[in-house]
Amino acid sequence: MVAPAQKEAPKSGLSALFGGFVPKRNPAADLSTATPSTDQVGGRMKTKRKNLATKARMAGRQITLAATKTILDEDADIDMNGTSSTKKKRKPRHNPYGGRKKPVAKAIKQHPVEILIQGCPPGSEMSLIQFLQIKSKKTWQPLDCKAVDQQGTLLLVVDGDLLAASIARLDGYLFGTSTIHIELKKSEEQTDAITTDQDEAKAKLTTMDVLRLFLKSRWTAESGYLNLDNMADDPLLKRHAIRPPGDKAASAVVGPAMMKLAGEMFGDTVVTLSFANNRLLNVQPISTVAQYLPQLQNLSFQHNLIKSYEGLQAISGTGKLLNLRELVLDDNPLVINEIKQRGHNRGYVRNVVKRFPTIVLLDGSPIQLSEDDVESIQKTGKIMPLDTRPNYFDSDETRSIVMNFLVNYFRCFDSGDRSPLALLYHPQAIFTITNKVRLRAINRQSRKTKKTEMDDGSKLEWNTLDHNLKLNNEKQAAKGIMTGSEVIGETLKRLPPTEHDFSNAKDYVLDAYQTPAGMVVILHGEFKQDPSLPPFSFDRSFILLPTEPGSVTASTGSPVTIVSDALNVRDYVGNQGFQVQKKYNFQSIFMPGSVAI
Repeated sequence: MVAPAQKEAPKSGLSALFGGFVPKRNPAADLSTATPSTDQVGGRMKTKRKNLATKARMAGRQITLAATKTILDEDADIDMNGTSSTKKKRKPRHNPYGGRKKPVAKAIKQHPVEILIQGCPPGSEMSLIQFLQIKSKKTWQPLDCKAVDQQGTLLLVVDGDLLAASIARLDGYLFGTSTIHIELKKSEEQTDAITTDQDEAKAKLTTMDVLRLFLKSRWTAESGYLNLDNMADDPLLKRHAIRPPGDKAASAVVGPAMMKLAGEMFGDTVVTLSFANNRLLNVQPISTVAQYLPQLQNLSFQHNLIKSYEGLQAISGTGKLLNLRELVLDDNPLVINEIKQRGHNRGYVRNVVKRFPTIVLLDGSPIQLSEDDVESIQKTGKIMPLDTRPNYFDSDETRSIVMNFLVNYFRCFDSGDRSPLALLYHPQAIFTITNKVRLRAINRQSRKTKKTEMDDGSKLEWNTLDHNLKLNNEKQAAKGIMTGSEVIGETLKRLPPTEHDFSNAKDYVLDAYQTPAGMVVILHGEFKQDPSLPPFSFDRSFILLPTEPGSVTASTGSPVTIVSDALNVRDYVGNQGFQVQKKYNFQSIFMPGSVAI
């Protein structure tokens, strides 16, 4: 009897390649007939692992196997594990680094808001708008702007209450020479349109907003007095948890921010400033007062905790608080210990004046120094031995001759053609140039390049000619000396262009007097080479002799001839060094009754 032909499975894989077949398997039969078996592998016995059904039958249990059918949706996808995409999805795990939905900010409805601004000089409306745009630190354009009256009242219309609130914070700021006052103007419809969200936004003041309100509450415009006494007990700062300078837990930025805001809001109108009763250990927290309030005349640190002169260093020294006339340090450990150690206050007064040489009142008392004290202060270099005087002429005749000479000379010197100036120099005259130009970028040139410029007649720079007597090479130093009217004339033509603005008399100081060697003229001031760049400072010294009849200079009509001309060009240093020191009939602000002349 021939056994029925065994059904073959579809050929695939290696079986298909070599002509074999794969018999069909019955999973249920395999489970029912599965018995433990052993194979000989590598000389040792290997026992096949029993499945769960076999183990259960060996224990005498009856097991019924049923095929589990999983019905798949025709349109369902199969994932990499062979299961349907319809299976229940797990809840996504929380990601601590993100993934949470951010709350969507509610949009605030915008609408036009009118702002009344007082103190705007007529014709400066556009400048004021630019000022407000910069100070509000926001990008905006006005919807409308018009003058309300002739007294400088301006009606400004902007879009939205938040923007209007930012502009209103600038109330009390100094614009030019006048203080502007800003007030929001709302109609009944606009008042109804303000939402709760807008009210909450206005209620949340920033630290800078609080400091602005604080400074306004402490400011007296009539006397220019900013009273910052006992800031730790101020209710406004307490309510917003802002710790002022002097508090051990105060932020290092609060003091500088106060001084900067005071400078922006009140500018040069701040004359008197008091920091009394603030427990300051030193003046470092408010050291920017010298930068933002340079016109300050009266300053008080009474009842603080300053123990040494080093505690005053941040606001003392050359170039700081040049207009300070009164200083109060009373009731600080520094003053108490100095008087206790020495038995008098002369050393204390001398040490303070060294650091603040412009003051005339200290702790309410006029400063009176002996000759030894004055000499000791002068040795420190903090103040000049003599007060600066105005222009000096030894006679009216000298004044007339010198003023005529300088007007004619610099008119030609600043023009495009300097060739006529050669006629004013003596045939054996000497002209030298020195320079101390260090702050500007100047291309370094080789000696060969400099020599070429000297020979080919090209334009010179201020650093090209430098007659420096300290140079070790005498030949090199001598190259900066021009002798003879013709050589001097050619050199003057090749110097850079200049512009001397003598209409600003405060920028120049002039001395002229007669000597046996001739008339000496010394001029200090400034000039511009390029209108877009900062000016140069200069010093120029002339020695003049009466013009000889029949000379070349006499043909020009000039009564004097130049025999020596020395020009020194420097980086710009301003005009403070030769400003006349003012004298005041000065009365103490903090301690009435004390007067200093």
